[in-house]
Amino acid sequence: MPEWGWFYWMPLPQHAPSTNTIAVIATDNGQPALSSTNRFVVVVPDFCLLRAGTHVLETGQTGSVALAMQTSTRVTALAFRLRATPGA
Repeated sequence: MPEWGWFYWMPLPQHAPSTNTIAVIATDNGQPALSSTNRFVVVVPDFCLLRAGTHVLETGQTGSVALAMQTSTRVTALAFRLRATPGA
């Protein structure tokens, strides 16, 4: 009976940037044992991760929210838009 499975890999920030060759080997239990290998390449590009903190305000108050940025490459300019959703 054929068997199958899944290969799953979630690259971490320290994997960026990189090119990774992954080999999947399938082997049976026959006599003699047979096997097959398939290789594929996964390219992990540069990344930029921006985290925003939280702050609860009452009507009429002002406040600030901390931002933390992690990147795998040098950032020379950054722009973003903040959208507030009433009642959310």
